[in-house]
Amino acid sequence: DMKNILLSAVMLLVSASISAQAVDGESRKLIDAFVRSNVDTQAEPVDPTVISKVFAGKFFKVLVGFTEPGTGVSSCGSYNYLSIVDTKVTMVEPVHMDIECPDLLSLVKSDFLLSDDDDAALFEASLNVLYPVDDDEMKDVKHIKKDAQWIFLRGRFFDSYTAFIVTTEPDGKVVKIEIMLGYTVE
Repeated sequence: DMKNILLSAVMLLVSASISAQAVDGESRKLIDAFVRSNVDTQAEPVDPTVISKVFAGKFFKVLVGFTEPGTGVSSCGSYNYLSIVDTKVTMVEPVHMDIECPDLLSLVKSDFLLSDDDDAALFEASLNVLYPVDDDEMKDVKHIKKDAQWIFLRGRFFDSYTAFIVTTEPDGKVVKIEIMLGYTVE
């Protein structure tokens, strides 16, 4: 929403202005220690019913906040999704720019094959959990097959969609996942 977009823009501007100026080593250590000691996280488990058929690990929805003097915790940003496999924690790539998703790809179960519409429906349902869309955008959620790619359309923005483009081998093994913010359906 607009509040999160503005908050992200402010955070980028602040970090850009700080990084543009030289910070001496001792100040950097003090700042880092202060920030670490004032970070708060809220985590809740994600229902594994759907995503465990496609992705490995235990998933958690996590919101990172910063403890502000006198007011308590204030969130900064939006929810992120983490997976824990054994002792390794992986954060799936957030949707905010066109990007390849090696972390999400690394979590696709080795025995999951994306080879037909039923598999695509499972993958889409998993995306609905890890990359939820607003209720009014659910009508735009669908998937299409195009050669060796499955395109999972998400929210619509004018004439384009946010899309997850999943490339598969002939047997359905998922070999690449990308996010594209301005995907146009031909």
